[in-house]
Amino acid sequence: ARVTADGSGGSTLPTISGSIDGKPYIFCETAMGVWGGARDHDGQEGVPHIGANQSNIPVEMIEAAYPIRIEHYGYVRDSGGAGRQRGGLAIRRDYRTLSDAAWLNVRSDKRAFPPHGLFGGEDGAPSMNRVLRQGRPDRVLPVLLSEPVRMRQGDIFSHTMASGGGYGDPWQRDPRSVLEDVTQDRVSLEAARERYGVAIVRAGHEYEIDEVSTRKLRARTTADERKKQMATLQQGNE
Repeated sequence: ARVTADGSGGSTLPTISGSIDGKPYIFCETAMGVWGGARDHDGQEGVPHIGANQSNIPVEMIEAAYPIRIEHYGYVRDSGGAGRQRGGLAIRRDYRTLSDAAWLNVRSDKRAFPPHGLFGGEDGAPSMNRVLRQGRPDRVLPVLLSEPVRMRQGDIFSHTMASGGGYGDPWQRDPRSVLEDVTQDRVSLEAARERYGVAIVRAGHEYEIDEVSTRKLRARTTADERKKQMATLQQGNE
């Protein structure tokens, strides 16, 4: 029971190289990491593997040293595997190339086999790599490139790290913890209801638990019905 649900599979290693004003550059970082839920706490985000001595590079350091702009850096709402202890949320980081041309390489993990949940917890969300270019459809890249990908000025490499799996039955999660997740924009109102059986309503500028609706929802919804609800929710998020 002390083991945690599955996590993101280790660090993501993006490498972007090119030249600016005739000078070559190579940018490489180890984007860390997301853990699954555990017996006594939710999964953590942005932390390294227990055996690693690495951390995410601050945005300001990247932009000061390289012709790269970080367009987005943050958590992905509703991505953590639902459970009595929620899995850590996926982390998304978008890198815009500012040099005339560049080469991209990346190592990532956990797309075909998303992080598994434990003891009734749901699986986490898979990882994703994309190149975004204005006026063209997004280009989806594999988890591990066999050869570098050419990027043009203004292209964005968007990486979403896999999230953590959930631990335990989501229907046993403390509604107050679900309320806190909604308040912090980690979980949507829809997901709170469909994945955790917690009805939350907005009261002015705040959120509060609808105790009566929550008791009814958790009492009448069977495990099979919850699986169907989860499948519907996942389809809506794709």
